[in-house]
Amino acid sequence: MKNIRSFLILVILTSASSFGIAQSPNKMSYQAVIRNGSGELISNHEVRTKVSILKDSPNGTKVYSEIHLSTTNANGLTSFVIGNGTSVSGDIAIINWEQGPYFIKTETDPVGGTSFSISGTSELLSVPFALFAANGGTQGPRGLQGDKGDKGDKGFNGVNGTNGIDGEKGSKGDPGPQGLIGPKGDKGDIGERGDLGDDGPKGDKGDKGDQGNVGPMGSKGNKGDKGDKGDQGLQGFQGVQGFQGLQGIEGLQGPPGPTGGANQQIIFNDNNVTSGDPEFLFDKSTNSIVLGSTTINPNVAFEIQSVSGSFMLPRMSTVQRNLLSASPGMMIYNTEEDKFQGYSNEFSSASGAQSEVSSAAYSIHWNVNEMTAIAQSFKPAHNGELQQIEIKINNFDPGIVLSVTLYSGSTPGEGVFLTSEQFTVVNTGWNIVNFPSGIELHSHLNYYFILSTSEVTSDQASVWTSQGSSGGEHIEGSIFYFNSDTEDFEADLLNDVDFNVIQRINSPGWKNLY
Repeated sequence: MKNIRSFLILVILTSASSFGIAQSPNKMSYQAVIRNGSGELISNHEVRTKVSILKDSPNGTKVYSEIHLSTTNANGLTSFVIGNGTSVSGDIAIINWEQGPYFIKTETDPVGGTSFSISGTSELLSVPFALFAANGGTQGPRGLQGDKGDKGDKGFNGVNGTNGIDGEKGSKGDPGPQGLIGPKGDKGDIGERGDLGDDGPKGDKGDKGDQGNVGPMGSKGNKGDKGDKGDQGLQGFQGVQGFQGLQGIEGLQGPPGPTGGANQQIIFNDNNVTSGDPEFLFDKSTNSIVLGSTTINPNVAFEIQSVSGSFMLPRMSTVQRNLLSASPGMMIYNTEEDKFQGYSNEFSSASGAQSEVSSAAYSIHWNVNEMTAIAQSFKPAHNGELQQIEIKINNFDPGIVLSVTLYSGSTPGEGVFLTSEQFTVVNTGWNIVNFPSGIELHSHLNYYFILSTSEVTSDQASVWTSQGSSGGEHIEGSIFYFNSDTEDFEADLLNDVDFNVIQRINSPGWKNLY
């Protein structure tokens, strides 16, 4: 950000003869010339100034504070009246000027924002008489005239005087009332329907075509004579029943069928003889299997006990492994890499959306006269669970508490509420806001969060934003400023808050086991 410094000329104008004690307006005129770091005037530009009156010392108690938005003239001069600004805290009318000393502290943003980068404090060496008299003070006797001092050295030529104070801009007139809507005209009559035209004459019927001649039918052959029906033959005699055959010899008895093994042994075929292996057992009640033991461990799904052999995982190449429909918990031996490998889920934290330009600052506060808030829309680059949102702070009053409220949607005022968290600003730079688990952000959806104070307070905090710059911004989102007059958010599509959304990302894959 361009370094800007300003030279401030404080002019407090009062007249003891123009005010009576009962008529003191509790106001003081203020003028300042604003210059940049090269000593050049900042002309015809809005500036915002925060004025505070401190008691006893330059770091004393703040008894009154107000904010002015004014415009410099062609010579860089800005003018306003202390007492006419937007009050932030205190009441100038109840200050007891007799209990001084008092100091005036000015904080100025030379570009009209709320980043008060220019600060200065000076003592009120003479309280305006009208204000002192308003507190019941009396003017003391005039002192004796002192001896005439030595003639001083000739001073340097003074700078050219500044132009007179520009007159205040007149307020915009209220819009005139809307004119009344004229009466609706009568509906016109429906025109008469025209007469139906006469039917045209019917055409003559065409002549019927001649029917073709039918060819001659061939002669039908003669029907043959029907033969005579023969006589029915006689029924034959029933034959004699034969003798019953002899019973065959009984076959040999087959081998005995398999029998269940003790303790639910596994039955297998051993050279056409079935039996149960006493060291290959299955316990149905626990779904436990053991090989090489006569005792089942019910806490183990599959156990191998051996001192002469080993268990071998499937051996395959990387190409063969990648053809598997992998699930977490699978293990293989990769013959190309000579590695035991397992398929598992792996979780890591990653930035889903962010912007960091830090070229301007925006003040967030909520006093009795005004509330400011800011919203930022974004679209995450990953699917994953929200862990935290980081906000970059420019400056702040210690102890201020801010609120971050998250919605699913593209525009403030629309969408679905997701969650809200509060955090106390503890330092300039990045402040972390943690969120509870269970809030999933999806890369195909839009989201936005609103940053505001959590309660009415005289404190403020300003956040870093971009200003007309695209490098480092979040291209999928933008800022929305809250307008306390319309109570709506107004979009600034070219800029972003400095923020960072952190997600928990699930990344499954094959991992080396050693």
